[in-house]
Amino acid sequence: CENEEESAITEWIEADDNGHQKFTNEEIVNLVQPEGNPNEDEESEEEVSLPDRVSQANVTKAPDVDLPYVEQNCAAFSAIDFFKRFSVSVILARVKRERILGDTKVYKVRVRKEYKVSDKGVLALKSGRLLTPKYGAMCGVDLEVGKLYVISGNIVTLKAQINMCGMRTEWNQLTRRQRKGLRVLYRHGCTCKIRRCSLGKRCYRQRDSCTWRNSCETKEGICLRQPNKSCMWARTRLLTTCSREWRRNVTMSSSYHQYNNFAFHH
Repeated sequence: CENEEESAITEWIEADDNGHQKFTNEEIVNLVQPEGNPNEDEESEEEVSLPDRVSQANVTKAPDVDLPYVEQNCAAFSAIDFFKRFSVSVILARVKRERILGDTKVYKVRVRKEYKVSDKGVLALKSGRLLTPKYGAMCGVDLEVGKLYVISGNIVTLKAQINMCGMRTEWNQLTRRQRKGLRVLYRHGCTCKIRRCSLGKRCYRQRDSCTWRNSCETKEGICLRQPNKSCMWARTRLLTTCSREWRRNVTMSSSYHQYNNFAFHH
């Protein structure tokens, strides 16, 4: 049965019909400065449309070999993390339709932009098909037809596969910083790792990594290697404000629980 299902998927797919962008340190500093106009970075559907052959200057090329993840962690906490994973492709795509073939869901998508792909990924994405297990218990994912997503996945036997461990975020839910990171900035931090620091745990700074503590780094953070060769979050007004508000809420929540515990025991 598995061979018949694989054959059916292959026949359906086959029936349808790179290098890093270089920046100087000064240009990178300018790119991470706070933006002025909150509407200038909004991308419409027309703006993200691309010709059939994507310009190599706008695509980060990933190696075809399956190298280990920077983080052996299935917790999908940041678009930054997926951009750093060597064997993962990251694309912007609109879901056109969905079809069930056995235990596999096949999404027909229109790829609008390739942020990070390998040569194998380019070939696999020509079919415009994304494969995922049918059931959530098998790490299958649900995408809504008609919506535009940033999606990360792996290429297996020249087929693009996605699962729960990957990124699948609607475009309109990304912040302007995340969009700019995908287009330009994340690739400049590929030599830096992202380390998760759990709430209440003391985490020491490490030279080759940025410490992820909360959603502020996810939404507003860009991890870059600094002139002193250490990795740090690029500071912006929005990141600072968000982090300050997060710490305030954590302090208030902690005080509330401490008061309730005291009242309960007395």
